[in-house]
Amino acid sequence: MAGVQYFNTPSSQIRKQRNLFLGASRFEPNVTAAMTRSALGVWYRALVASTAYSLVADLDQVMTDWWSEKINYTNAGNPQTELSIESAVALYTVAGAALTSATLGVTQSVYPGIGTGPEPPAATAPTVTALIAAAAIPTAISADIVAGTVSSPYNSQITLSSSQILTEVLFTTPASCTVNFYGVLLNILYNQ
Repeated sequence: MAGVQYFNTPSSQIRKQRNLFLGASRFEPNVTAAMTRSALGVWYRALVASTAYSLVADLDQVMTDWWSEKINYTNAGNPQTELSIESAVALYTVAGAALTSATLGVTQSVYPGIGTGPEPPAATAPTVTALIAAAAIPTAISADIVAGTVSSPYNSQITLSSSQILTEVLFTTPASCTVNFYGVLLNILYNQ
């Protein structure tokens, strides 16, 4: 056919993108941060002044369920499948005063030997990888929702077997500063 080009690109090299939103209720705070519902029906964690917050979401089950569905229904178990997180976006507002600091990052811990046989695994430390290295996100006052974005410069491949994937947002609020934290949007790349 004239004007038609055919490319012999293996399916393992075709990258697709999906956004996965982790709402505020998926994040466990290190100190009390009440879940609150706005007049519009939007849920968020209310962070009060003069506190250092660590909000952590464990992605294991979410990622495993989603990826298993992809493999079962669209990928037919292709062993060349790859999964990575390209970027993470924290969504929040800041009132009263600017934050002292704010960071966002994603890590993965792979535990060797788990799930490989009937014997208990050897006592070996996990391998921890920064899928997205913790980086500073905006700290200024904003009544509009802030989209604090951090990206991975190299798109580390995710291992779903015997691993733990954590998204962590750190906020330090000075006196008279409050934050409404809505969640994190992950930009996931995968091939089929």
